Amino acid sequence: MPSNLDNAKKAYELFLRGDVQTMLTEQVADTARYVISGIKEKMPWSGTYEGKQHIAGFFQTLTQHVEFTGWENREWIEAGDTVIVLGSNVARMRANGKEARGEFAHIMKYDANGKVVMFQEYCDTSKFLAALS
Repeated sequence: MPSNLDNAKKAYELFLRGDVQTMLTEQVADTARYVISGIKEKMPWSGTYEGKQHIAGFFQTLTQHVEFTGWENREWIEAGDTVIVLGSNVARMRANGKEARGEFAHIMKYDANGKVVMFQEYCDTSKFLAALS
């Protein structure tokens, strides 16, 4: 069975190539919870999403508003059932073409089957808010 770190790397690989459906099917538990930083009124993809169907909706909303033109996962930390990824990305806002460049920390917790049960994102939302204005 792959390690949680291996599963995290596979999830990012699938996400970055646009295969969100496979990522959800293979990597995310049915009852997972995603918590995405931001102010919902200004960043429609932000919020808390419970269950695969709502998490799929998050990815759909994110894709409607944001195109990632750069992404770097710089550091991977695995501790028991938790994987932390530190990195940076460049996001182009589809509404106006402006870019947000920033750092992120992603925390994922895994179940005994190697599927994500919790994903928490921390990022500099001020960069996204500036790019959306």
